[in-house]
Amino acid sequence: MKIELSAADRRALKARAHHLNPMVIIGDAGLTPAIEREVDSALKAHELIKVRVAGDDRDLRQEAATRLADTASAALVGTIGKLLILYRPKPPEAPRVILGPPPRRTSGSKKQIGNKLANRSPGAPPQRKSAAPPRESTAPPRKSAAKRSESRGSRTPVVRRGR
Repeated sequence: MKIELSAADRRALKARAHHLNPMVIIGDAGLTPAIEREVDSALKAHELIKVRVAGDDRDLRQEAATRLADTASAALVGTIGKLLILYRPKPPEAPRVILGPPPRRTSGSKKQIGNKLANRSPGAPPQRKSAAPPRESTAPPRKSAAKRSESRGSRTPVVRRGR
């Protein structure tokens, strides 16, 4: 499965990958089946990963990048020196089937016991709590600059003259 990315998609993915650390490091042994499995599991968990390739030969690094992207069914977002950025979207999950009796309610409470996410459909965004209303200030209102100067009374500013 070949994943095609537009230039805007590549730019956005590179920006998202900027702060990531390499999850897989390919050493002197090269691209082994163990590394391919590790890259596959990292892509399943994270979608976007960085891979560090050891070695100074640019052609070998580029060959490893294309081979790794092909075997992992991922898109090669880009290479930065010895780092590769790979992207593979997560597959849509199958609907969850919850086995066993339905969750019980406690007496007098509408809150269900158990997993809070069980009521949410797969793929739905998490529920966010609404922001608290702004508090009313208990401090007295501030006086304007003109009123503050009036309230000073007989105090006059001190003028200093140079010598």
